Amino acid sequence: EPDDMIDNLLSQERHPEVEGVRIPMLSSMADAHDELWLDQYAELRRTYNPEDPGDRRRAIEEANTFYKLNRDEMDAGAKATWEHCFAEVDGETSAIQHAYNILIDDGPRVFASECQNEPIQRHAMGLEFMSAKDICRERVGQHTSLPSKVEVIGLHIDVQKKALYYCVTGFSEDFSIYPIEYGIYPEQRSGRLSYNLIRSTLQSKYKGMSDELVIERAVQELASLLMGKTYTREDKVQLRPEVGLVDGGYQSDAVQRGVTNTKLRNLYVTYGRGVRAGDTPMMQLSKRSNERRSKDMFVPWRMLTDQNRRAVRYVLFCTNSVKTFLHRRIRTDAGENGSFMLPKGDHKEFAEHLSESEIPTETEGPYGRVIEWSPLPGNPDNHLFDNLVGSVVAASISGKVRFGEPVHQEVAKRKKVSYL
Repeated sequence: EPDDMIDNLLSQERHPEVEGVRIPMLSSMADAHDELWLDQYAELRRTYNPEDPGDRRRAIEEANTFYKLNRDEMDAGAKATWEHCFAEVDGETSAIQHAYNILIDDGPRVFASECQNEPIQRHAMGLEFMSAKDICRERVGQHTSLPSKVEVIGLHIDVQKKALYYCVTGFSEDFSIYPIEYGIYPEQRSGRLSYNLIRSTLQSKYKGMSDELVIERAVQELASLLMGKTYTREDKVQLRPEVGLVDGGYQSDAVQRGVTNTKLRNLYVTYGRGVRAGDTPMMQLSKRSNERRSKDMFVPWRMLTDQNRRAVRYVLFCTNSVKTFLHRRIRTDAGENGSFMLPKGDHKEFAEHLSESEIPTETEGPYGRVIEWSPLPGNPDNHLFDNLVGSVVAASISGKVRFGEPVHQEVAKRKKVSYL
């Protein structure tokens, strides 16, 4: 750890009397560090259903096969200090692969400390973000319908075993944020939003179905319902959701089937990735063939084609960046450009999901300082926080709002034409 006894003793500035050497697992990283290891290989290794005990093994085997087929290119430039340090029982074939597996599975902070002997510095942040009480007191308006300035609607569905959480949100051209509706599916008689208090479950709604079919059917029905809704602005203009996202972290195959069954072209499975200070920033990764990516500097996302199902497209986005951006919007004074306002009503539990579920920490690494978000002790409910974050990404994908400085493009010059 940074500044622990060993780290202090190995510092020549603090203890010049101690002779020590830091020996990293990899003395140099691979030339294909970003494009192959942390993008394509990592995607294969990480994409599995955590509820299926055998699915992680499948993902590992697919990643191992990918490495064997591309080993020369993936190893180029990398140098392991102990070439026999790898786990054959897990299908690993080199110390380089073993090192990258730790980096991918445990993250750059663990890898830097435990494998490279160069711990990443973490700085506790003074919480400049609003508390749940502050949000309820200062960020709840008097409007009961959509403000007239709203131009686009995005939505996100978070998939859990017992229920689905969702949030539908309106956005203006000045990227002000107006949550419209949120809740749990199936609807709870109590009206409460706590996962532990769910009594009406998906299993009770879809009796006799397998876990996979339950999720598939629930995603299909809720997504179709929400995407088909019409919302009326204060000036009587009617809007429908432009883009919908469904989290694929749980039962990903079932979620994808549910999305496909809706036959909606603007509905996608999405995966959040917490890009950290030791990771290559998402927008600096090499662009893949047919990839579409964000033009918003604060909301990085990539729309990719599934390597196994070419007709399927999905979205990856940086959770750390979007969560930080969202809380800065919440902090912006009400009425200002880029502010946040809830409709009239009681939003206590929603605000708790936003501000009492995760904590930001500023982390320093090779790519500068990054605000990383992690759950608070006890893992309080954060599902509606994830929903609101996802709806921001959905609005960005629509292309109708820009959450940051616009990308300037050169205007093509007119060619002179002579008419004979």
